[in-house]
Amino acid sequence: MSVAKQATAAGQQDGTTGEPRALRILRLREVERLTGLKRSRIYELEREGKFPVRVHISERATGWLEHEIQAYIAQRVALRGSR
Repeated sequence: MSVAKQATAAGQQDGTTGEPRALRILRLREVERLTGLKRSRIYELEREGKFPVRVHISERATGWLEHEIQAYIAQRVALRGSR
């Protein structure tokens, strides 16, 4: 299955044109920068089921799907209003 078909299957579409978006994998430093969390807290939240699960890129490399990290951030912002 092509990346575009996988993106469509995963529900990843461009909000304006309806075209499939390419899936992007973020490495740890980028996830830390986007979320403001440090490595140990990211891994702890992941173990608790409160953070997106890593994707294995290769035998020794992992990352996170960008759209899942963006959804996590949006969820945290939405919780801000409910406090």
